[in-house]
Amino acid sequence: MYTSRIYAGLMPLLLLLSSTGRHLSRISVSGTPSSPTPGDCSAEKRYIEDQMDESSAACDDFYEHACGNWRAPYPLRVLGAHDTRTLMRALNKQLLIQHFDRERESQNVRQSNSSSAASFYNSCLSGRQVLRPYTEALRSYAEWPLLNGSTSSDSSSTFDWLRISAELRRYGVQGLWQLLVQPNWQASEQRVFYLMPPSFDLLRSRGGRGPVNEESVFLYERYIKLLLLDMGVRVRRANLIVSDLVSFERQLLSLIQPDSSQLVLRAPHTLQQLAALFPGLHLLDYFKTLLAGMESLPADYEQRLLIVADTAYLLKLEQLLSDGQAVSPQRLAKWLLIQFLAHFELHLHDDKLLAAQQEHCLLQLNTFMPREFSQLYVQLRHGVATGENFLAKAHTRLPQDFQALKEQFERMINATPIFENDAPTHKLALDKLRAMRLLLPQVATDTGTPAGLHLGDDYDENLLQLSRAQALLEFNDVLQCLRRGACGARESHTYGPLDVNGYYKLKRNVIELPIGVLRPPMYSECNGEARAFGSLGYVMAHELLHGFDYDGINYDEAGNAASQWTAHSIIKFGVRAACYLTPRYSNATLTIDENIADSEGLRLAFETFRAQRPSMTVEPSEHKEFFLAFAQTWCGHAAQSSGITQHASHRERVNNVLSNFPEFAETFQCKTGSLMHPADKCHIW
Repeated sequence: MYTSRIYAGLMPLLLLLSSTGRHLSRISVSGTPSSPTPGDCSAEKRYIEDQMDESSAACDDFYEHACGNWRAPYPLRVLGAHDTRTLMRALNKQLLIQHFDRERESQNVRQSNSSSAASFYNSCLSGRQVLRPYTEALRSYAEWPLLNGSTSSDSSSTFDWLRISAELRRYGVQGLWQLLVQPNWQASEQRVFYLMPPSFDLLRSRGGRGPVNEESVFLYERYIKLLLLDMGVRVRRANLIVSDLVSFERQLLSLIQPDSSQLVLRAPHTLQQLAALFPGLHLLDYFKTLLAGMESLPADYEQRLLIVADTAYLLKLEQLLSDGQAVSPQRLAKWLLIQFLAHFELHLHDDKLLAAQQEHCLLQLNTFMPREFSQLYVQLRHGVATGENFLAKAHTRLPQDFQALKEQFERMINATPIFENDAPTHKLALDKLRAMRLLLPQVATDTGTPAGLHLGDDYDENLLQLSRAQALLEFNDVLQCLRRGACGARESHTYGPLDVNGYYKLKRNVIELPIGVLRPPMYSECNGEARAFGSLGYVMAHELLHGFDYDGINYDEAGNAASQWTAHSIIKFGVRAACYLTPRYSNATLTIDENIADSEGLRLAFETFRAQRPSMTVEPSEHKEFFLAFAQTWCGHAAQSSGITQHASHRERVNNVLSNFPEFAETFQCKTGSLMHPADKCHIW
């Protein structure tokens, strides 16, 4: 993962593998059943049929019946395909990579709507990152002894770590604390600052999700040493600095409560109040630098700017900083410099094989230019002329389906015994449902460079520009409330063609569908009502039910933490939900919210589908099509993970959900007591 300077002896092998990866990445899968042309309904039908293993009885194992012959072609496995959704994602990636390859090979990136995305991607893929642009940016704010080759112990004694931390945060870099922009949990339409402990992503194992262990420390130390050597620091001195910085970071980590959360529900303070609580942190000076030059910054922002803070961490940090020997300016100068370079992942991707580099560069586009990236994807998949028509149809059809789901769930809420003799909670549930919104893909009017930026051939310069622009946009979201005296939720669209799922935003009470999920088999003009509600309709219903699971019931219609349900209704909900804790659900206490959303979501999608027929007559073949469409959203297998997962296996998700449906057993004539027709069936709503 790291540079060849440490493992120079592996370079011949890496070069061989890289060239092999380049060859494999260009293998075409056009013509395979995994990649039907948009609108080719016969190809989509063959794709559905080819996944099935009809020799496996539907009542014995419907997952095997629906998905027994599913496979991802090798070129798509190289791009990460291991199940239906990652296959869709891999196809999206392949389409984009092939486009960028053609652009690059023509050596003529046209000055057209696609030029900014192509320029950024090609600059990312073109070669090894270099140190110079980052050190030049750093030197514009302070003198850095490490960059000047100074060995003097007091050469950084005047280093203003607070001002520099604020300047670096304007690039998205986190320092002694994380400064996040998130919805205010007390008023979700308002975005406020959250001041939290660092995440320590590189020090921890599993990409920041696991504990610190011997391997994670070794890898982090090796990475810091690589950066120091690249700056010209001699090996012996580099070893001493590495040991000191990792020791300091572990000291910071020890300040965090073991069970602390990144987004804890603490009452916000004003900046002025928080600064008075922790005078040693000089927060007024920090925010003055952070917000300098922001348009129309109110004169009284210190009294009005809201911050949700981990005060326990800040208290311990203030005490640590008061020990000038433990946290000297010299130490902070070195640590902040490394944090800046690590934020931009300098050299982390240098020696990856081509497929991994392509993945990284596409992810960067997805992160920094999601709307421009989405527009380019639509043009490539549907054509410039027909892309707008595709989006227009989606923006008509999907809100209609979503409204039908909401109307059906309202009927289910009105019929459930959960709210018997509890009219106030019944009203809360209806208010939340009626306020829930669907956020559909929004693309840029063109795919040109984001306003005010000038992207060129230098990836490092591009990355610095985009990171700074993204951070300042976040700050502006917070400040617009102060400028206007009132807050309106900005419709942020942060997903792109590499996002293939639905997302429920708990603190906004919004479901978002990215452009990446609007492709077969999830979404297609070829899908009739049965398949439409069994696939993407199920995805929307699944996300809707997250608003009414054990987490969701604690938030109101605006996304504010409210906990307004009465004990009476919570107990009734819990009694009915207890079915999802039975032995047939693996890791049931961890997966219960997902299991509820799966089963109750499919029930909602099924009832909505049936309600589309005024006569309520649905052919058995349509029931089969509905259940098959659902099952095939889970073909393949989940990615291997050494961590805790909140999801059951794909096989369990299919079989446990459908075994809760008497209609499934009736459609496929399953005998009572078979795997797919157990006596006990879970049903909340």
